[in-house]
Parts: sequence; C-alpha cells; structure tokens
Amino acid sequence: IDAHYVYPDGLAAVWLGEYFQVPVVLSARGSDIHQYVKYYLIRKWLQYIVLRTQSMIAVGQNLLDTMVEIGASKDKMHLIPNGIDPAMFYWQDQQATRKKLGLDSRSKIVVSVGALVPRKNFHCLLEAMAQLKHGEKLYIIGKGQLRDQLQQRIQTLKLQERVFLLGSLPQAQIQDWYCAADLFCFASLYEGSPNVVYEALGCGTPVVASKLPGTEIAINGPHKGILVDPITSQNFAKAIDEALWQQHYDRQAISKE
Repeated sequence: IDAHYVYPDGLAAVWLGEYFQVPVVLSARGSDIHQYVKYYLIRKWLQYIVLRTQSMIAVGQNLLDTMVEIGASKDKMHLIPNGIDPAMFYWQDQQATRKKLGLDSRSKIVVSVGALVPRKNFHCLLEAMAQLKHGEKLYIIGKGQLRDQLQQRIQTLKLQERVFLLGSLPQAQIQDWYCAADLFCFASLYEGSPNVVYEALGCGTPVVASKLPGTEIAINGPHKGILVDPITSQNFAKAIDEALWQQHYDRQAISKE
C-alpha cells in the first residue's frame, strides 16, 4: 500500500496493511507532521503509525528529522523532494505572456500562489507591499477561508490598485502568471517541499521566500532568489525591493536548472 499524508490516511493504511498482510509505504507531505505532532493524542497516533510502516518517504529534511524524533527508524526513511511536470512549467517569453493576460508590459509584477489560510502568511505579503513605493503590483492566486480578511486588509492599506486576489486558477493559467511575473513570493510559516516554488523556478521566475528547510533546497543560490529570515513584513519588503530593482536574473538559466 502506497499511502500519502501520515494522519489520518496513514493510520488507515497501516490497519489495512496488517489486515491484508501487505507492506505499507507512507509519505509525509508537510502539515501532517508539522501541525499534528504538536497535539498530544495525535502525536501518539503518529508514533504508532511510523513504527508500523515498512518504509517512509519525507519530502523535506525537517519532516524526516521529526519522524525520526518520534520513533521512526532512520533505516527505513527516504528523502525525496517533490517534483514538477516540465511539460507544464517551463520558460516562456515574459512580454508574450503579459500580453496574453492583459498585463502592463512596464509594471513590476509579483505573483504568489497558495491557499488563503493562516500558515501561508499572505498578511505578511500585504504589509510588505504597503512598504514598497514604486507602484509594484501583487497578484495572489488561490482560495480559502481568509479571502474576506485579506480583501479588507487590502482596502485598509489602500492597496486596491496594486494587490489583486485572483481566486483559484487551472494549472495552465498559473503557468502563464509565473512567466509573466518579475518575481514569485512565498511567505509561508512552515512547509514540507513547496511545489509552487519549484513551479515558479521551472518557469524561470526568481523567488523571494521564507527561509525554511524546503525552500533552502529549492533556492540553492542567489542566482535563483532571496531567502527571508526572520519572516517579517519589513524583511520581505526589503528582499522584494532588492530582487525587483537591484538584481538581474537569468530566467532561462533558472528554468533549465
């Protein structure tokens, strides 16, 4: 049985494996470890699960370390970061995609993608945008419980002409936004292996991201972007300003790496 998400899916997989007498391989994706390990009762279930799987996959080193900490054997752990489809996420001419999307060819455009939930930390990006003074624009792709709060914060910060919530979009359209952007931003508070960062890089778009174990693997040099630590709006504003106005990135080289 190949199961993804340690809890509760992994628990069902372990029980089914024992019932049918077949081995279980379980993959940890991120929040299934980061969040649940903090809760006493669920942590007990996590310990039960990791002791009863025949092999485990972690998409990030921090996930692997946490699973070993709660009882998983190092011998059955494997680190395999997420991958992306290169036929879907690849470099395209920036001005061509801007024309396709109806975007201004001269604006500095920042794109961010993710569920509108607390851990994605979009409030931090809004506060950072309010500190930028050259008319930079931010387009956020995703849906979630915080949409109304974010929209209200956009109005409070008087960013209606510079920050836009696009809702959920198909992957093909998201690829156009990656290619049209000058910069991709990722302000998440914790993450396993962030697909969206790899997708943006696959399109040749430099990234400003929270410094996390997963993003450190993806952004493995200044030629790909800037890691922000500690995660504050002031630090994000500074990094965005630097990436947009002071750095030059070889987008085709980023996409090929």
